[in-house]
Amino acid sequence: MKKLLSFLLLTAVCFNACKKGVEMQENSGDPKITNNLNQFKDLKVPSTSRSDENGIAKAGSVRVNAIDNSGCSTILHKQSAEFDKLSVLDPSGNIMYAGSLIDGESIQNGTYKPLFLPGDYVRKPITYSVSIQGSNGAISKTINPDLASFRVSMQEIMSANIVGQQPANFTFELVHARSKREIEMKIGANLKIGSFFSSVANFDESALSTKSFYLLKIYQKFFSADINIPADGNLFNKPTNFEGTVAPVYISSIDYGRSAYLLIESSYDSTRVYKSIEASFSVWKIGGGGSLSKEHKEVMDNMKLSGTIIGGSSSDAAKAIEGIPAFRDYVINGGNMGPDSRGEVIAYTLRNAKDHGIYKTIINGDYYMTDCSSQLVNVNSFVAPQHHYLSTGMVDDWRYWRYEGVVFRAYNKQVSGTVPINVYFSEGGRDHYYTMGTLNDFNYWRYEGVAFYAYPTQVPGSVPIYIHYSTGGRDHYYSQSSNLNDPRYWDDFQGVGFYAMP
Repeated sequence: MKKLLSFLLLTAVCFNACKKGVEMQENSGDPKITNNLNQFKDLKVPSTSRSDENGIAKAGSVRVNAIDNSGCSTILHKQSAEFDKLSVLDPSGNIMYAGSLIDGESIQNGTYKPLFLPGDYVRKPITYSVSIQGSNGAISKTINPDLASFRVSMQEIMSANIVGQQPANFTFELVHARSKREIEMKIGANLKIGSFFSSVANFDESALSTKSFYLLKIYQKFFSADINIPADGNLFNKPTNFEGTVAPVYISSIDYGRSAYLLIESSYDSTRVYKSIEASFSVWKIGGGGSLSKEHKEVMDNMKLSGTIIGGSSSDAAKAIEGIPAFRDYVINGGNMGPDSRGEVIAYTLRNAKDHGIYKTIINGDYYMTDCSSQLVNVNSFVAPQHHYLSTGMVDDWRYWRYEGVVFRAYNKQVSGTVPINVYFSEGGRDHYYTMGTLNDFNYWRYEGVAFYAYPTQVPGSVPIYIHYSTGGRDHYYSQSSNLNDPRYWDDFQGVGFYAMP
């Protein structure tokens, strides 16, 4: 698979999906904030949609082309997800600080550009606090909202002696990856930043019939840094020449910890892959005290894995990994916050500067799949004394019927250009009759349903299916041949009944 994901580019991506398949909701701010002095209160909130539907989440599927002669067609599956927490795959990005101001217009087009203010604009100081437990130092700082001040203040907070370990639940999620766009949605990728998925060109969507691809997301939060929003809503002094109509957004909360985004290629189903990864986590955590079962080991040994990890042990900020050994080292090492593993920026929350509501976005994850549920199937012929029967399956009464073999192929579901072939049975005549039409003499014929689907006229690749009838035996027979070996028995040639595949 050759490093399916190289996650080291400067990229901001959405992380936590809060709900799917719903219409976009208006962002609403904290009702405790009066907003009286907020200079942006009369501007528009940035559009929260990154979809093609202008803010409407979508779900459903549509067939995009006709079913071909093999019984297959392409289905477009539409899906969307709404996100309210963003993740970064480069913790050193220059917008990664509490109070970071981002241009509202750039939010709408997905470029996420810092809002550059005029020289006479003075940002008000912000106060933020961290959720670290057991610190012997300050956990709250008031700073000028810029990258350098934030980094210095965080370094001061993190250099204090911290007693005990921070709660850091290790959670992971395994989801199907059926297209590049679905991978982007499952991660929540902001597609406009960098070339985040340039290396996913090796993701082979044509191999989905024999291989399964899964996205493994791991998230372990140590603590967060959160802004105190003033009750009057006035985080900013009004720029002297701010002429925009869309309110900016700002980073109000940052999660620290470690995370991983890994793409797995496997021939096993999702249940077996999930259980094998879960079992591996348990065994790796206890070291030499346990071992994987034969089944779990087989699954792990036969998967291909690559991706990126953020916030590992020591000074690792973000690095690419490939293979199970590197993945194992990541799980074992750096799992708890300590002097050598303080965590990195793994997620952040945006709020709009209009009413301080959480900024949300919708991302599409459409994917195409080949649907071969309408397949060509064998039509089998069975014979009993003066009685012939066609079926796409097998019969139950082998004492009565004798199997003759496959006579042609037809469709088990209707495809473009085909018609239903109806089957009728005569109890008195012990005869089955197959026709594109309908029979009205229900005193003699009883309708049994649709036997299969075939063509009313010849199409490329199809052959005529001829109808032969025995007057003496009151027996219909269907064949690709217009001449049968016993013309005295098959005395009534009735021509072409329909067209099917040989």
